[in-house]
Amino acid sequence: MKVSINDNGWVVVDGVGRQVDTSDLVEDVEAVYFDTVLNKGRIQYKDTAMIPVQERDFVAEKAAEDYARDHNLEAPTESLYKTVQIPKPSLDITDVGLIQVFIDRWVAAEPPPPEPPPAPDPRVVAIEADFQAGTVGSIQPATITQLKAMTVAEYNAWFTANFTNAAQALVLLRRITLLIIRRLL
Repeated sequence: MKVSINDNGWVVVDGVGRQVDTSDLVEDVEAVYFDTVLNKGRIQYKDTAMIPVQERDFVAEKAAEDYARDHNLEAPTESLYKTVQIPKPSLDITDVGLIQVFIDRWVAAEPPPPEPPPAPDPRVVAIEADFQAGTVGSIQPATITQLKAMTVAEYNAWFTANFTNAAQALVLLRRITLLIIRRLL
């Protein structure tokens, strides 16, 4: 099972997402990914998550040496350090127990209701009705006569203006094919 926990309240298990309470994630965690088959995962921190690190301050050491030399003092023998903030690196994990509470919440959350099917395009319904009446789309027999006289460019412009999506074009093509087969064969 592949689990993804996001700080925006979404938990996704094997591609199925559900909104759950993730407010108890540590503040600087952006997401947690875990694969229960491989028993390993990763905690990804936000870009703003920083950790302090001590590093040697060579600039300050050089300045202290120069000052001591310029003022006939003994040069410092200790290294100087400064604290800097660096981005928190991702953390590999191997214990599903760290995220089990979020998996349990995902299981308890009801899946969202299915999306209602889209209403049929009224233009497609009109084309179906016209075919039942013996016309082609909303093209009356007089218009078919005009279409026969059109050039390819004129027909393409007419088609583009009257059929605005692939569903309409496919319905028209299917019905014209049926009409041709019935009348010519």
